[in-house]
Amino acid sequence: MIKPSELNKQIVALSAQRKENFMELANSLQMLKDLSPSSFRATVAKAGLDLRQAYYFCEIAERLRPFARYKARIEAIGWTKAQIISKHIDKANAKELLELAENKENTARKLQALMRKERLPSKMRCVQLYFSQQDYKHFESAVLQNGGSKSGRGLLNKEKAMINLIKQANVGG
Repeated sequence: MIKPSELNKQIVALSAQRKENFMELANSLQMLKDLSPSSFRATVAKAGLDLRQAYYFCEIAERLRPFARYKARIEAIGWTKAQIISKHIDKANAKELLELAENKENTARKLQALMRKERLPSKMRCVQLYFSQQDYKHFESAVLQNGGSKSGRGLLNKEKAMINLIKQANVGG
């Protein structure tokens, strides 16, 4: 049985190369979370990881553990795509989902849409916004009132809500 102190050292070391071996890091984080929840946050901070990312890694480890034989393929697609397919993977569709994730044309955004059986319009544009806490409260309220919904600490259907707002303002004709 590995000790929490050993896991702590291992996580700090693995976090420096998390792109190359995120599955090993994910498994170590999951073990520490189960073995010593009280030291999990401190270890995550010491490793220079974002807490949300650490929980994503734990989720990946837990959900993809039955698919360990595909470890090299999973690591090749990266942790973002691994986290996306982990919510949908089972023994019947594992090879198909890995192939979708491995396809270079399937960005993380497109892969999410494929998992929901949606088609994304071609040539989409991304807009990144930064808000103060007060302005974000206004943004969140507007999104929720115009077709968006809460998901954890985030929002779903922000795009649809913003387009609804723009149409209400009669901008762009």
